[in-house]
Amino acid sequence: LLNGREIQRRKVEVPASGSVAVGFDGFEVPFGVSRGEVRMTPADDLPFDDAVYFTIQRREPYKLLFMTGGGNRPLVYFRQALGAGEDPAFVIETAGQLSQFSAVILVNTSSAPPHLREFVEKGGGLLIAPGDRTDWSTLQSVLGPLMPASGWEKTYVRRDGDQFITIGDFERDHVLFQPFVGTAAAGLLAARFFGYFRVKADQGVLARFSNGDPAVVEKEVGKGRVILLASAPDNVWSDFPIRPGFVPFVKQAARYLARLPDDPAYYTVPATASLGTAATVMNP
Repeated sequence: LLNGREIQRRKVEVPASGSVAVGFDGFEVPFGVSRGEVRMTPADDLPFDDAVYFTIQRREPYKLLFMTGGGNRPLVYFRQALGAGEDPAFVIETAGQLSQFSAVILVNTSSAPPHLREFVEKGGGLLIAPGDRTDWSTLQSVLGPLMPASGWEKTYVRRDGDQFITIGDFERDHVLFQPFVGTAAAGLLAARFFGYFRVKADQGVLARFSNGDPAVVEKEVGKGRVILLASAPDNVWSDFPIRPGFVPFVKQAARYLARLPDDPAYYTVPATASLGTAATVMNP
């Protein structure tokens, strides 16, 4: 049932002391928060667990502002990654007022939108991925205290017998890397990087390249979050966009920067619920 209305019904035979998987076809969900229920009828001798309640929230996709100085290729990669699947949670735009967006993505560029610092301090997210067309000094001047790292050096991997580097290790317990558990980590570690910015970061290093240099650095500014990826995912400095780890990384980064709640669709009482999430649901 959805909002008290029966959507689908299935008839199954459940063996004694056994279980049966029941599947339902996809159905249309109205915008806003909907109350769902899966109910077993008729009731059995233990009726207290014959119904399970859950919620579904459907809303317009969160908007992300994308800026790049490296042509249209990075934009295409990010749009394909975030648009994968039905009813995507994010949509990418290339212009607009910052107040319309949940996060800003800067790929291979030295510029940034005005009032970006204020946007981040109020809770907005920022992803920075410098590339071959990025002038670090200019970008550092534009971003100021938003920059998570310093001491840059543009580096190309061209040593004999070592034509690329990879992600060597990452903070497996961090929310950003939740999709890369077990064998899924291979999709992230398979990406090859041919150029990157060698940066210095005293804290907030979430991943390192195979040579030990920082690959992903995080910084919190006010209520917002900033993520620096030290190489541009544009299929020039890296082949990350064509590796299986790219889509889950981009999706998780967008969710993390936009502060989308990760609370489950239902709770088993007693349980702990996030008041921040409740406020978001009540005032989307």
